[in-house]
Amino acid sequence: MADLQTLYRALENADAAGDVEAATQLANYIKSLQPQAPAPVASKERTYGEAAKDIGAGVIGGIGSLVKLPGQLYGLATGNMEKTGALGLGEDIAGLAEEMKSAGLKAREAERAKKIAEAEKEGQLSAFGTAFSQTIKDPALLLTFLAEQAPQLLIPFGAGRIAGAAAKGLGAAEAAAGKAAVSGAVGAGAVQQGADIGEGAYENIYKELISKGADPKDAAEGALRLARQAGASGAVISLLAQRLPGARLLEESLAGVASKQAPGIVGRLKNAGATAAGEVVGEIPEEVGGKLAQNIAMQQVKPEQSLTEGLGQTAAMATLGAVGMGGATGLARAPQAPQVSSETSLTTEPTTPAGPTPIQQRIEEQAGIKAEEAKPELLTSEEAGRQRINMLQQ
Repeated sequence: MADLQTLYRALENADAAGDVEAATQLANYIKSLQPQAPAPVASKERTYGEAAKDIGAGVIGGIGSLVKLPGQLYGLATGNMEKTGALGLGEDIAGLAEEMKSAGLKAREAERAKKIAEAEKEGQLSAFGTAFSQTIKDPALLLTFLAEQAPQLLIPFGAGRIAGAAAKGLGAAEAAAGKAAVSGAVGAGAVQQGADIGEGAYENIYKELISKGADPKDAAEGALRLARQAGASGAVISLLAQRLPGARLLEESLAGVASKQAPGIVGRLKNAGATAAGEVVGEIPEEVGGKLAQNIAMQQVKPEQSLTEGLGQTAAMATLGAVGMGGATGLARAPQAPQVSSETSLTTEPTTPAGPTPIQQRIEEQAGIKAEEAKPELLTSEEAGRQRINMLQQ
């Protein structure tokens, strides 16, 4: 192999001869032989102000996802997936949220992503453990993630309240209105999940087809067909997951259905624990099933696509989101009002008259009888009246 001095001489000769291609190749080769300085490690430190701003960025990012929903549904229904209207606005809001994140948070996210990618080579269980542990031990990652999830609850919350109010307006009893409210929340959540899965599938499949040289129009049509299938699968999986034990407790909380737990802090803590556990039971199959639907769709255009790719990380984040959101909504859930027995409300104990009224006492004095001797408490009002009339006539 030639030494650097020889290579530099050859570069000078090529440059002097006007051989641009040879000079470029020699320059790149010489550069590759130079010792590379290690890439600077990004600092993960943050100020208190940046920490608060990162949580705000998480909330704004969640709002961006929320704003995209009408555009996602419109695009999947009509085939127009251009970044305009609500879809484009949601993307812009999400981009703003990303720009708001501090350098320290971005460095933490990048480090977590790298560790998850390494762990996934050992299997999805390893990826689950890495994603879970890396997030839960870092308050910056955990709080930002939960802040992103919170706005997503507004859709089932609003749908549940509207459905419950409509049922009451039609004359439904409290229990029936509660069931309608929960069904409305569950249905809205399924639509939301299907739209998110479908739009994500479209983006990835379209890029894959374009990278393989497909015509943009053909790529859009092919991606749309598979995205609709993935989205529909995601919605159905969401509905089925809600049938699992305890999976609807969060929707019941959002719909305003009172808890069966006793009032007080102990009852609310029990609500929080039960709702968090129930949400884990429903959220993991819902989110993992949606990711699997996306992988199946991608495999149609990319045969080497692994069906299990990303499932471990998805399950880990679903668990954290379920515990966080389920626990918070369960804690805030109102206890059930104590029931008043119909017998207690309609039946009254007979009371003993405290004594004769001033008018009764005057009548009795005129008849020459003391109030104690009349003993009105032993007589009905009708009998007492009749007795007083008889005494006046004597």
